[in-house]
Amino acid sequence: MAEAPKWTLLGGILGVVYLTSIIISVPFVGVGITMVAVVIGQLVMSMVIEHYGWLGGKHYLKNILKLIF
Repeated sequence: MAEAPKWTLLGGILGVVYLTSIIISVPFVGVGITMVAVVIGQLVMSMVIEHYGWLGGKHYLKNILKLIF
């Protein structure tokens, strides 16, 4: 564990933030809207990661046509 990069610990911290935000938001907006927000957030983040080529992925430019189709 001492050999792992420090940024890998960010996954655990973000996991706690993710679960806490879901637990807090469900009573206010309901399970359906919370899950829709989770899916939309994952789709948007995946497009941002592809657009900028983060995490060693291939760089794909996004435009309005790719967002529609």
